[in-house]
Amino acid sequence: MIDKTSDELKRCPFCNSDNVKVSKIFFTGSDIKKRTGSYYYVYCNNCEAGGPVAKTIKAATEWWNEVNIDE
Repeated sequence: MIDKTSDELKRCPFCNSDNVKVSKIFFTGSDIKKRTGSYYYVYCNNCEAGGPVAKTIKAATEWWNEVNIDE
């Protein structure tokens, strides 16, 4: 897990937990999209929700922070 401060990541939109972290995953080209290299996603340690994988920490954080289940 990669530490991000709580003010950079919004609470989980599904359970409202602030126990969220940026995680790193490594693809070897064997997934359906044939991705290779390091990717990042935000993960809630409370309800196990996860954001989409992104090539950068910034993109993963931005995508997570844009999720709004009230819409």
